[in-house]
Amino acid sequence: MTISTLKKHLISLGRWNALIHLAMLPLQVQALVSNTSATREPNHNEVVVNKAQPEDAPEQYLLGRQYYDGVGVTQDYLMAAELYQKSADQGFAPAQIDLGQLYIYGEGVPQDYTKAREWFLKAAEQGYASAQFNLGNIYRKGLGVAADNVQAMAWYKHAADNGLNWGQYNLGLMYYYGLGTEKNAAEALQWMRIAAERGLDKAQLQLGQMLERGEGGAKDLVGAYHWYAIAREGGSAKAEELIQDLSTRMSETQIQQAQQSIKSDLAAQ
Repeated sequence: MTISTLKKHLISLGRWNALIHLAMLPLQVQALVSNTSATREPNHNEVVVNKAQPEDAPEQYLLGRQYYDGVGVTQDYLMAAELYQKSADQGFAPAQIDLGQLYIYGEGVPQDYTKAREWFLKAAEQGYASAQFNLGNIYRKGLGVAADNVQAMAWYKHAADNGLNWGQYNLGLMYYYGLGTEKNAAEALQWMRIAAERGLDKAQLQLGQMLERGEGGAKDLVGAYHWYAIAREGGSAKAEELIQDLSTRMSETQIQQAQQSIKSDLAAQ
């Protein structure tokens, strides 16, 4: 199967993350996938989407990603923005999201929070959680609009309901601090747990601290140790410090219980 055929198949399935990873493969690896013959010279029109700009929105987007990251081509934010724009104008949500990000950071286009919000909104209305999360950030930080925690919370809730761990984490923080809503530690704990179970280390640390202090529920030192340790396994530097401090206030039996639960959790992953 050629790279071109594989891309068309993934496009038909709507597997955009897989398409992005495919586009980011080094050229040499893509050439090996495209050609099982070790003696044939790689066909770079199969490897890179097409140096002549394609008309198909997903292909335009993928080529834009290659220009943005400098994979197989010279990094060029202006070209990335042009390709994202062509794709976004056809309603392709991943391109709308990345074009919005370019406007947030002023990469390849002038920084323009209003345009960023407009593109995020188009993708958010198609149900894309990352766009909904970005809108939440825009309203929380007041980027190009008046800061509005109620709007921010509403968009974080959409992102959280659509399974985005960062949306779940930020929604938990909104409940925790009472931003855009009344303070509700129990709701905060619930959303932190959901985000933690989805692998977000910040949520794992926050969940551990809430369990350690008994916020939103009963104090649970074993549970706190568990989530700190899971965060440490994921590379969190702060987690080790929290574990060392917590261990001084736990019995040996509690530590053993926590270590056993960690072992079971990691084995199940």
